Amino acid sequence: MNKALGRTEPPFQTEAFEYATLAGAEVVEADIASAGLLSVFNGKILIEVNSNDTPERQSYTVCHEVAHIELRRAAKYLAVSASRKAHRGRAINEVSSRTEERMADQFAASVLMPKEVFREKARDLTPSLENAIFLAQMFRTSLGATLRRIVSLGVWECVMIWCNPERMKGEDQWAVRIHEFKSSMTNRGLVCPRHRYVWWGGKAVQKAFVSDPIVKDMITIHNDVWKFEGKREWHYVRPVGRQNRVMAMLVPAAAS
Repeated sequence: MNKALGRTEPPFQTEAFEYATLAGAEVVEADIASAGLLSVFNGKILIEVNSNDTPERQSYTVCHEVAHIELRRAAKYLAVSASRKAHRGRAINEVSSRTEERMADQFAASVLMPKEVFREKARDLTPSLENAIFLAQMFRTSLGATLRRIVSLGVWECVMIWCNPERMKGEDQWAVRIHEFKSSMTNRGLVCPRHRYVWWGGKAVQKAFVSDPIVKDMITIHNDVWKFEGKREWHYVRPVGRQNRVMAMLVPAAAS
């Protein structure tokens, strides 16, 4: 798709949502309870993006939904869905399989942050949330999507954790409940436990949860010292809607 747009430098999609145009879809903003919704109405393919989202998050959502369109076209499912539910004007399939969702995320990351271009721009930068924000602005992507791309391509040695602080009852201690754990470090023993709770970094995560600026600290995990950087973000939780949590980057102190 990037070849069809004739672009070799980021950003690869602007506020015009060029990838949606290539897929034959129209993008509209709406006050919906999720990031995006794919619908067919009167024979037209519509991508609804959350009007409360940032332009960067909307851009990623559009590419995610474009992946659903192309996958269903390839499976000859899109036309069937259109004829069956066009009168409703609702989602052609509101509950996608986990495999399809994973493929849609991979597609969105690949077209907005192409592997070779992204590696070239990121490899000389010091691992930090500030530099991740710099890359996010360059590629016009959300910070969360940018950090996941950094880890998946292994361009920085770091661990990313999306989490919430939880205060222990009757104690002045904070535990950390992990929602998502991603590591580019194959030679280190820092892993997410199956119960998804850890004690390390609790106070740093709690500070980041209530602070807009990036919180920086040094923390010890299993006798190793790590540079901690945490930032508050919001995400969608069905059926509640938007909730706050913390995205935290851990970098070995010896590597910083």
